[in-house]
Order: sequence, then C-alpha cells, then structure tokens
Amino acid sequence: MNLIFCGLSKSGKTTIGKRVAERLQWTFIDTDQLIGENSREIYYNQGELFFRALEKKSIASLHNCQQCVIATGGGSLLDPDNQKFLKTLGISIYLKVDPNVAKARGMSPHLATEETVQKRIPIYENSADLTIETEGLSEEEIVEQVVWRVTPLGIFSK
Repeated sequence: MNLIFCGLSKSGKTTIGKRVAERLQWTFIDTDQLIGENSREIYYNQGELFFRALEKKSIASLHNCQQCVIATGGGSLLDPDNQKFLKTLGISIYLKVDPNVAKARGMSPHLATEETVQKRIPIYENSADLTIETEGLSEEEIVEQVVWRVTPLGIFSK
C-alpha cells in the first residue's frame, strides 16, 4: 500500500508528503525529483511534451513501491494512463488548496491561469480517494488529518 498526493502546484504535496512519510516511517518519493534535479528547467527548456514523457516513465517506474508516500507533479494526472496506474498503487489524497494561496506561495505564472486551475481541479477531485481541505490548517494539522483518515483504511495492517 502507498499514499499518493495530488493537487495544484504549491498545494503542499512535497512538504506534507515528507512529513507523513516520516510519521509512518515510510519512503518518500517526489515524482518531479525522479525526473531530475532540474525538473523545472527541463519543463521550460525542453517543453511540456518532453517533460510529460519523462514524467510518465518516472511514474511507471514506481510499480514495485510498497509503503511509499508519493508526491506527484501538479500536471501528472492530466494523463489518463497516469491516473489509472496511480490508482493501482494505493490511496490517492488530494490536498485541496485555494488557488490564490497556491499563487501566493509562488505557483508558476503559466500554472496560475484560471483556465489551467479550472481544468485540473476536477481531475484531482475525480481521481482522489480522499480530499483534505487545507484552508486554515497548519502543516501539522494536515499531517494529522491524513494519518487519521487513512488509518481506518488499513494501511497499517500487514
């Protein structure tokens, strides 16, 4: 079993994912880091299509993961194959953040457009097994919500 975080850029997927992994004593994986240290530069220099192909390979490489907390890139669920594959890996958790909060945290301008945000939110909502409303919560409170909500799903059973 794994936990897979999805959501807008700057929603806290990596930050919260690392803390949840630490709490559960599981492995943390960031799919952007699997692409490379300079994944953002790859996106801008090589283009979105090239980046998405690398992203798809990176996600597919996770097929043997067990007890991993995975932070996906904000656009990774745009690919239906990625959606299906990630569903087979574990519980998908949507960190729902107000788009204005994500923008204030430094979301890239091309991702902060109303069109992009409105295209992605329904994908996250439809793909997620759980949604965590992050507004007004501290990082620790979000971690507590995740752990509290996934515990009844049996992730701790052997």
